[in-house]
Amino acid sequence: MNAIYVTYNGVFSAQYGLKLGSFGGNDSTEERTIFDHSISTQKAKNMKHFYITNIVEENAPEVEMTLISDAIIHDINKREILAWLNSGSEFKKLIIHRPETEEFYYMCRFREISEIMVNGFCVGFKMIAVLNSPYQYGVDTMVTLNDGNYTDKLINIFNKSDIIDDYVYPLIRFTITSGNSIQITNMSDDENRVFELVDLPQNKEITIDNELKIIDGDGVFLANFNKHWLRLKKGKNILKITLTGKIKITCPQFVSVGF
Repeated sequence: MNAIYVTYNGVFSAQYGLKLGSFGGNDSTEERTIFDHSISTQKAKNMKHFYITNIVEENAPEVEMTLISDAIIHDINKREILAWLNSGSEFKKLIIHRPETEEFYYMCRFREISEIMVNGFCVGFKMIAVLNSPYQYGVDTMVTLNDGNYTDKLINIFNKSDIIDDYVYPLIRFTITSGNSIQITNMSDDENRVFELVDLPQNKEITIDNELKIIDGDGVFLANFNKHWLRLKKGKNILKITLTGKIKITCPQFVSVGF
């Protein structure tokens, strides 16, 4: 079996002579939870069935992971490896270099990092990978309109995620070069639901994260927004855009491949 390596936070594990020992366990018959929902239900006394009132995922998915070396890991290298594995306070990109999944990646942060010892020598590390999503991330779909005057311009964007009955919320970056507003309508969703910002400055790039509901990180333009965050159904979405300027819309891909 060929060695499997990983890239974490931009660093290739082979740089330290480390290969993937396990990710979520080695037993082929074990059960591993991928989705862990808390589902709230309610039923009036005279009703014949319950209905769902809320679905919450309270805890981020966690997976045990090991990285193994064929050689002894000496203290000077151990310090550098631990600094790499224990760096920062944000989720980092984790790529597992397997042919069938190499185009996908996780976002994770390690905790409970411990040494794997053999005869008193360090030969690897065991850790818990805390993932920011039960999905892996795939290849983003992007559409771009270069600087121009657009009125009811129709463009297509595809939501390729494995989420069937819910929306994916894209990232939008745009710059107004004339006028002061932008409108986007997803004609494949609800034609009466218009994403709109008004009274905007010219020649300033504005970024909107529709999933996190953040505008430029500090919400400075939130008062200019009608709070209709742009959302995309699975498959083809036809967007109608009005602005004078340029815009890029990025739809992430969420993939259900498990751990």
